[in-house]
Amino acid sequence: MVSKNKDLWFAILAYLVLIIALLAASLYLNGGHFIYALDDPYIHMTMAKNFAAQMNWAVNSMDYSSASSSPLWVLLLSVVYFVFGVNAIAPFILNMIFQLLCIIIAFHILKQFNVSGYLFLFLIALVVVTPMPALLFVGMEHSAQVFFALAFVFLSSKLLSSDAGKNDNGIKFLLIVTPILTGLRYESMFLVTVVSLLLLVRKKFSYSLLIFALGILPIVVYGFISTSHGWYFLPNPILLKSSIPGLTAFEILKFFYKAFKNITEPHIFLLLLISTILYVYNYRKQKDIWSTKQSFLLIVILTTIINMSMIEFHQNGWFYRYDAYLVALGFTAIVINVYDYVPAILETVKRRTNLFLKFTIYIIAFILISPLVLRSFSLFEVPFATKNIHDQHYQMSLFVKDHLKGINLAANDIGMIDFYSNSLVLDLYGLSNMEVAQSKLQRKYNTEAIDNITKSRDIKLAIVYENGYGMYGGLPPGWEKIAEWTMTDYNFVCGYETTTFFSVNKDDTEKLRKLLKEFSAQLPKSVIAKIF
Repeated sequence: MVSKNKDLWFAILAYLVLIIALLAASLYLNGGHFIYALDDPYIHMTMAKNFAAQMNWAVNSMDYSSASSSPLWVLLLSVVYFVFGVNAIAPFILNMIFQLLCIIIAFHILKQFNVSGYLFLFLIALVVVTPMPALLFVGMEHSAQVFFALAFVFLSSKLLSSDAGKNDNGIKFLLIVTPILTGLRYESMFLVTVVSLLLLVRKKFSYSLLIFALGILPIVVYGFISTSHGWYFLPNPILLKSSIPGLTAFEILKFFYKAFKNITEPHIFLLLLISTILYVYNYRKQKDIWSTKQSFLLIVILTTIINMSMIEFHQNGWFYRYDAYLVALGFTAIVINVYDYVPAILETVKRRTNLFLKFTIYIIAFILISPLVLRSFSLFEVPFATKNIHDQHYQMSLFVKDHLKGINLAANDIGMIDFYSNSLVLDLYGLSNMEVAQSKLQRKYNTEAIDNITKSRDIKLAIVYENGYGMYGGLPPGWEKIAEWTMTDYNFVCGYETTTFFSVNKDDTEKLRKLLKEFSAQLPKSVIAKIF
């Protein structure tokens, strides 16, 4: 068994060695503390903690909050917390499990398409270009999304290429995977819609309708739950981090410019270009549109174009988390389609006696794959990113936990503070606060709105990036700056190097200043504290 699947076992071993090395580096930099590379996973962890303990879907334990676009991930995490207790390591372990499943399913997909050589290299390449190690330390749902996306596209491509009755077991699994995929990440609906439309073209009407219905089901159910609690149908992160183009000529041109910019991201453009060339070449050679390989390619090409046209942010989130599933799918699709041509390509290069020509071919090949190589380098940033979170967010959470019990505060990054403390934390970004979200979406979020919202919540202290509020007209003039913490290490992931503490109510200023002065003495050497 082991010798038969030795490429798989060696790939898993190499993956584990890489993860252990990154974890050891992170623990060393952070004084033995386990820290994620972003603040975002702690929002999910806080919601899961509250749901497991109180059946309350919220960031602050007393309010409902639709602060996650991954309800199924929060639900899974809450089950783990209910069974094993609340802990920081659970998302890491869950991500590792799903990443191991990604390696396993990728191995079996490649074997299904008769890829027999270079399997170890293909699997390791998939690990680093996705990039799985970075996603592991992001601690969110993206690893699970990659796994279920691989399963979904593989099963869908088989359904598209065959008569429905010939693949009953595959169809059953496909119907199970579909709602899980969209429940994990809402943008997976792009993938589900593409498959549904292709099934419609194939005149498989019942499957087309069923898959679309199952895909949209988690979104509709969660939307009705949210609206029943007075929140928007879609989660706040989606509404605040995306925008619907207007119908004016300028807005339409802006949309197409953004779409073009996203699609021509080097790593995305490379995968789209190679996938399209392979699809056209296969068709010219085989005259077949709907073979399993062709269907796999077509699903990936269409989903990538649509998804990249709709996303808002350049670079697709820290550590490429928003396009990870697209790259994993694109890489897998290319491997299963190009593998048949690899021996001929290598033989052609080998026959060339002209060293200059050989060198030129290798240089061109390196240039072509360089976007994916550069993408894989993000894993080396992981330990330093966790150090940033340790020096900024972790220190804030310790201060709040140990010194601000019973004091209401406001912050623009609430995840870690909320997870490690039980204080009421007003989210000034709006992910977990409807007043802020409504003000932003109505374009009324300004200095006055910030002042009114914080007063209504009896906020005593604000922990914010002062420079980040210039676009809203600045922070309320009545707030008094009492301290600043500045990271001296290179900033990989935090919004700004400096975090500023403001006393919102002047009656509390001296007390808060004293508490900050006491705590600042225990800050890491890489953080400079300034008390005003």
